[in-house]
Amino acid sequence: MTFKPGQSGNPAGRAAGSRNKQTLAAEAALFEHAQELVENLVKRAKNGEPAAMRLAMDRILPTGRGRPLPVELPPVRSAEDAQVAAGVIMDALKEGALSAREAVDLINVVGALTRLTGAIEYIKKIVRREVARSAQTLGLDHFLAARPYLHDYERRAPEMDADEEAAETEDDELPPHPDEAAAVQR
Repeated sequence: MTFKPGQSGNPAGRAAGSRNKQTLAAEAALFEHAQELVENLVKRAKNGEPAAMRLAMDRILPTGRGRPLPVELPPVRSAEDAQVAAGVIMDALKEGALSAREAVDLINVVGALTRLTGAIEYIKKIVRREVARSAQTLGLDHFLAARPYLHDYERRAPEMDADEEAAETEDDELPPHPDEAAAVQR
């Protein structure tokens, strides 16, 4: 017998949403003795048993992810700011205000902010250089509000031009193709 597409191989199988008989029996037994179990747990927690205390506290005051953290971080705009923020996070971890997982999450946030800040600074630097170069080329340098960048460009323009010329001459000095070398020898 072959299976047909879209048809179950066992149409009389377990119904969707049905539960295991052993699971149902265990839940029924626990439900019958739930009051006794809770009273026993509370009594053991009051006597100072660490496992019972932890279980009781986890049920009374669960610590969920995404809760507001009691740490005030400084703004992160540079690597030095990131070091200060990491110090604040480590101090909060030592004091017990943060769990290890929360500290790792915050350190990751600080790292991402540091990378973002570096990328923004790099983009600003490139934009300033290109604007100054374009203004110089078009003769509109007197319209620039950020005049100091233009002076920096004027100072470095011969150096940049020399680098570009060196790169162009390197490209011109490629070895001839073997076919071309053979044609020249004939």
